[in-house]
Amino acid sequence: MIDLTNSMIYRIGNLDDENERINYQMSTGKILDKGSDDSVLYGRYLDIEDDLRTYEGLKIQIEKTTAQNGVADSTVAEVKRTKCRYVKN
Repeated sequence: MIDLTNSMIYRIGNLDDENERINYQMSTGKILDKGSDDSVLYGRYLDIEDDLRTYEGLKIQIEKTTAQNGVADSTVAEVKRTKCRYVKN
């Protein structure tokens, strides 16, 4: 009888854990609460987050480089215009 009671308590505990996990998923929209919930899925999640941060950093660098190129181009154009004025006179 004690073994049956312990077995039932263990199963109820597992059901409570599963219920808590499902409630978390439903309330937050997130699949995982902790990395230990599903280590493979959590690893993929971390890889994707890392890729997103990498691509966001690349995007920022491209924007900065584009701005610097624009300034350099306008500066060179101004130097050419100024040089042409002095050469003509």
